Amino acid sequence: MLKTAYKVLHTDIGDKHRNACFGKVRRMLSGVQEINSPTIYLKNFAEADEYLKTRPELKFVHIPAREEGQPDWPSRSGIIGVWASNYEAWMAFLETDADVLYIFEDDASISPNYDLITKRYIQELPEDWDFFSTFVPRDCYQWYEGEPDTFEIGAPNVCKNYQDWSCAAYVVSRAGIQKVLGNIAEHGISDPIDYYMFNVSQLHNPTIKFNTYTIKPGSYKPVGLNDQAAWFSSIGDTEVNYA
Repeated sequence: MLKTAYKVLHTDIGDKHRNACFGKVRRMLSGVQEINSPTIYLKNFAEADEYLKTRPELKFVHIPAREEGQPDWPSRSGIIGVWASNYEAWMAFLETDADVLYIFEDDASISPNYDLITKRYIQELPEDWDFFSTFVPRDCYQWYEGEPDTFEIGAPNVCKNYQDWSCAAYVVSRAGIQKVLGNIAEHGISDPIDYYMFNVSQLHNPTIKFNTYTIKPGSYKPVGLNDQAAWFSSIGDTEVNYA
C-alpha cells in the first residue's frame, strides 16, 4: 500500500485565514505522517543570504533584468524562501519510509477524502512520474481544452501537465526529488519553483524536463483555494531585487 506523508508550508504572520487553512489540512490528514521541517520566510535579501550560508547547495543563478526598471532574478527574497521551504520538506521526507510527499501552501483547502482520492489518481500515473499537481488554477483549463489530445495519457482522470503556475497542492515522488537535487547541483536555480516543475521556464533554456501530471479539468479535485487566504501573498510582501 502506498505510504504518504505531507507538509503544509506555513508561517504564522498573523493572517487568520492562512492559519485556519493550516489547521484544517492537519485535521483532514490526521492519519498521515506529517513532515517536521521548517517553513522559511525570508523578508529581505539579507535574511536570504544568511539562510543560503546554511544551504550552499541551493545555488541561485543571478540573471540581470531584461528591461530597465525590472528586477534582477531572483526577483524577490520570498521566492528564495519558497524554494527553501520546499527543499527543507523534500530533504526531511527523504529521511522517512514514506513513498510520496504531499506539499500544500497555506491557502489550500482540502476535502476530507484528499488522501484517498489522491492515492487513486496516483494509480493512474505512469510509473516514472515525478510531480503530480492536485490543484489547477481555472485560468489554466483553457490550455487543456484547446488541445486535449496533447495532454492525454489514456487515463480517466489524470493527464500530462497543462498548468503553468501555482504550487498550492502537489505530490512529489522520491525519484522526482532526486532529479531536482541532481539538476540543481549541476545547473543551479533560475526559475520560480512552479515554472520549474511544470516545465514552463520563462527565464532561461530549461536544463531538465520533469514527468509532471495533473488532474483533467472535468475530473473531481480534492483541493481548492480559500479565497480569503489567497488574496494576500506573503511572497509579494518581501524585498524586490532591483540592481
